[in-house]
Amino acid sequence: GAASLLGASEAASPATPSPVTAGVRLYLFVAFLGGFAIMALQTVANRLGALSLGSSHFTFAMMAALFVLCIALGSFAVGALPKIPRALIVASQWALVGLVAGVYFIVPKAPYAAHVVRVLFRDLPEGFALYHAVTFALLCAVLLLPIALSGALLPLLFHPPRNRYGDLGQVAGRLYSANTVGSL
Repeated sequence: GAASLLGASEAASPATPSPVTAGVRLYLFVAFLGGFAIMALQTVANRLGALSLGSSHFTFAMMAALFVLCIALGSFAVGALPKIPRALIVASQWALVGLVAGVYFIVPKAPYAAHVVRVLFRDLPEGFALYHAVTFALLCAVLLLPIALSGALLPLLFHPPRNRYGDLGQVAGRLYSANTVGSL
């Protein structure tokens, strides 16, 4: 019955974790925390953007585009590295903590900064696109590095177990799953 469908080795020890699961538990935990941290940062950025720039679909779309762009740039940067030292995972996350702590001190100035940018472009239709372009550029200047470091996390986590385990697809799937659950 079930033993013939699953294979004798799987049916004999269903409670024994696979070597892939046992070897990547720490990476799974880090992926979970990374997902939680970036989603918390994005939620705060969306709220602050709505308070500073006005609650509109333009503000939300700008924040979403900013996060997608910066995460992609962080992943691309890791892919461009010729060699990835193991310590880079820890160093990148400590740098992320430091940068987010620095952003924390900028947050109280955000509403006034948004007001200054808005006054520069007034409420004329001709300034609409330029206002949003300048606002996006300023948000990139402040948030590019922290979000890019968050985007670099998963590619950095894929690197150490890639040569250790034969089924990289299983490892990648579990890391993505842990990151997604952390985001939720």
